[in-house]
Amino acid sequence: MIQGKLLPQSEEELGHCKKMGIEDVNQVLRMEDLVKGDDAIFAATGVT
Repeated sequence: MIQGKLLPQSEEELGHCKKMGIEDVNQVLRMEDLVKGDDAIFAATGVT
């Protein structure tokens, strides 16, 4: 399960969130909230 949370750094970024329909920026977003279709790819890499 993938989850995420938005952390707007300015009033402008907060405005963008509201424009996209996200009223509560403190909510935890699930994968279904982040990706609205079945055609998505997630890739993670790490450098040590």
